[in-house]
Amino acid sequence: STKISLADAALWSRAADVKTLETRLLASHDGRGIGAIAVHPSGSLLAVAERAAPSTGAPAVYLYEWPGLCVRRVLRGGTERSFAHLAFSPDGSRLATVGAAPDFLLAVWDWSNERLLLKAKAFAQDVFTVRFSQSDAGRLTTSGTGHIRFWRMAQTFTGLKLQGVIGKFGRVDLSDVTAFAEMPDGKVVSGSEAGRLLLWEGGFIKLTCAREDGAPAHEGDVGAVVLDRASGCFVTGGEDGAVRWWPALPVEEAEGGEGGEVLSLKCMCEARVPWPAADGGGEAAARPGVVAMLRVDTVAEIAAAAAERAKLVATAERAKKGKAVAGSTSSAEADAEAATANGAEAESKDEDAKEAEAE
Repeated sequence: STKISLADAALWSRAADVKTLETRLLASHDGRGIGAIAVHPSGSLLAVAERAAPSTGAPAVYLYEWPGLCVRRVLRGGTERSFAHLAFSPDGSRLATVGAAPDFLLAVWDWSNERLLLKAKAFAQDVFTVRFSQSDAGRLTTSGTGHIRFWRMAQTFTGLKLQGVIGKFGRVDLSDVTAFAEMPDGKVVSGSEAGRLLLWEGGFIKLTCAREDGAPAHEGDVGAVVLDRASGCFVTGGEDGAVRWWPALPVEEAEGGEGGEVLSLKCMCEARVPWPAADGGGEAAARPGVVAMLRVDTVAEIAAAAAERAKLVATAERAKKGKAVAGSTSSAEADAEAATANGAEAESKDEDAKEAEAE
């Protein structure tokens, strides 16, 4: 896709074409700026969830056609003050939103009919992320301050309801959960503040994942986790500015227990994200950038960039070795020439001495 959407912590959202760099601004309708943005799986719609001032009432979610940017649908009643995150279902027919304080409301929408299907309080503190299951249209996961929660749309005697199970950390230290991804078998891999990767199943931590040397996957919070099916890996990005690829199969096949077990994983690939230059141009700063979001398409681009960089590094190393060999060869040749010259000089001196004796 050549399109990207950006949320401003101001009164605008921006829509930009990353090939032409053409940018268009969308003014906030509800007075306090943009809370979250999501792109429809087809790429034909942009969902913009807003923040509202107390005087303007509750904020709404505005669905814009792309590339025309005309408002196609408006969803009202999803939260009191501000939306924190939103996501489309894999088939694009539903939209999930989570509100910020004071209600922290989780809502599921039939957006095409502007109809609120289900709602429930997601948690008592900030909720960072909501995501639909890739394999089961009736399941969702939310995460945030000190929690992760697994939801199911269940049919009850009183109708369809949202039923949520809070994940239990058990022996693992309680942590904020910023990012997670669902594995093909339904298990969920999440990050943690300490940089560890946690494997969840049935509301419990099955095991933790670490690098082969026992170190956590990242130094600091894990801000992004995505499944890259094409490479057979799941990919993580963290506060340390690193993007790392981990094999998915060992995680799927792992037999864990109550979270005390540690699964050692080999990092298959790594890329570094530099911190942008302070003035927007020139050289990037030496410190790493914080990886807070990854998509599968950007993962592929990062992998390609990492592969190209690896080739450049290998070429540079070969060049250095070539120079070293050439230098040692030149030195040996110079030594040989010097030895030859010294030998010739010695022979000349011997001949002079013989001639002097003869005289």
